[in-house]
Amino acid sequence: MRKIRRIKENWKAFNSDYLISDLGRWYSLKNQKLLRQWPNNSGYMRVQLYIDGKKKWFFTHITVVSMFGDCYGRKLEIVKNLLEINSIDHRDFNKNNNSIFNLEIVSHKENCQRCKDHYKKLAELNFAVDEIF
Repeated sequence: MRKIRRIKENWKAFNSDYLISDLGRWYSLKNQKLLRQWPNNSGYMRVQLYIDGKKKWFFTHITVVSMFGDCYGRKLEIVKNLLEINSIDHRDFNKNNNSIFNLEIVSHKENCQRCKDHYKKLAELNFAVDEIF
């Protein structure tokens, strides 16, 4: 029988009403339930929270890295225009996977290069599959 290994999920208070986990999940203390997340037009997951009575969107990957750090423990400080200098890379290229184990702070240039390399490999793989059939 195969053993399933559970990953311990750590939670931190985002504010007095909401928690966020290091696996990229949001929890409402008021409603006592996990919150649904929606992708934006680019596929990045975000959640809508009520802050001071107003609806506001928060990107999950940015919040996880700013509160818990990336896969190497480096934290992202939220300051204006910081993401123009640094990017958060989803190491497995899955924008739904916002676990700290999958997120890494990289330069914008490196993030673009990784993306380019990834899609180049996919194109090569697709070409190889087409040759078989």
